[in-house]
Amino acid sequence: MNARFVLLVLVLGMCSSAMACSIVGLEHEVKFEPSSATPSSGELRKLVDWYIDKRDGPQGILETTVYSRSRKGSAASAALTGQRASLVMGLIKSLNEAKPAPLTANTRAIVTPRSETYDTVVVGTQPVCAKTQSCCGGPIKP
Repeated sequence: MNARFVLLVLVLGMCSSAMACSIVGLEHEVKFEPSSATPSSGELRKLVDWYIDKRDGPQGILETTVYSRSRKGSAASAALTGQRASLVMGLIKSLNEAKPAPLTANTRAIVTPRSETYDTVVVGTQPVCAKTQSCCGGPIKP
């Protein structure tokens, strides 16, 4: 009985030390009306609040990427997607004036059998702790 208890304690101890940590809220979706290059004021407010919370929060922002998609072969879709990504990037740049951080765009043209519209631009952040490997209260162990 004691041997089983000791084995159980050892196994549980190894499992708990091997658990991964997770940082939530590193991405934010900005929703647009189907043919509009400008989101609603409510969407803009949500983006600004989310970004400032990340930027000024305990983890900070190391870098930001703006992800967007368009339909492959559609000039209209590519133009609209470009306008949307440009607007979001401009807003992020203005929010970064006091605390500069790298900002990149990642736009992809997607082949789809339907005439889908991609009405969302996603803003993703990488926290400063990713560089220092301290996101979970200490260095990340391999």
